[in-house]
Amino acid sequence: MAKEQVEEVRQLSELTGRLARMKDDEACVRAVTQVRDTWPDHHARLRELRQAAASSG
Repeated sequence: MAKEQVEEVRQLSELTGRLARMKDDEACVRAVTQVRDTWPDHHARLRELRQAAASSG
């Protein structure tokens, strides 16, 4: 049985789909670049959140 996705994870997946469906290629490139440029910060924050949750539970 497939694991049900948490709402926030589903929203993140939907964002990727919305970026892929952008009609303006130039705007899409800018948006994806912004996401990729900020990804290291998001990745670090996600790691911190997981570690904090794991240590408190």
